[in-house]
Amino acid sequence: MAGEGTNLRFQGVTENNNASFAFGFEELTALEPTQSTTKNAECPFPVSKIFIYSDYELYWTWGLSTTDVINTSNSLKLPANTLIQMNVPWGKLLEKHAGGGRQSGDSIYFQCRTVSNNTASVRVSRG
Repeated sequence: MAGEGTNLRFQGVTENNNASFAFGFEELTALEPTQSTTKNAECPFPVSKIFIYSDYELYWTWGLSTTDVINTSNSLKLPANTLIQMNVPWGKLLEKHAGGGRQSGDSIYFQCRTVSNNTASVRVSRG
């Protein structure tokens, strides 16, 4: 029957999300970005999802290193006081590796900075 056993393709969305975090869910130390200081949360392979919650609105992007790549004219915003789930964009590694694919030690970095002149408390969990 659908939903029985361990075959994820027969499970619903909720069960798939729960299963993806059942194998290595980790809460990181809270990030404290400001309007002028970008903070990073490392997502090493095989992390596939992150959850983000901030008490202030954030500019955010994905980087291939901790070098700040946020552009306040173009980067997307995350709303304050909202729990957000994101998939880690492993396809971004095509920018780093000409041949494509992941390599040992690869990481993607979630980068954030506050929109307003405040210090945010950004909770990040990954799995």
